[in-house]
Amino acid sequence: MKVKKSTLLWVVIAVLFIAVLWMTFQTGNVDVASQAAETTSRSASAYGSGMVGGC
Repeated sequence: MKVKKSTLLWVVIAVLFIAVLWMTFQTGNVDVASQAAETTSRSASAYGSGMVGGC
């Protein structure tokens, strides 16, 4: 079974493209999760320091 060089080249390009997409979304998910946690902690501290009750 002989594989053409051009076919092999396209397979390698496709695998690399998928790997780059996967790595991009993996690091993107980590950044989004850390930003969400930071925003939640900021909003919790902002509500905790406010005045309770009052008119």
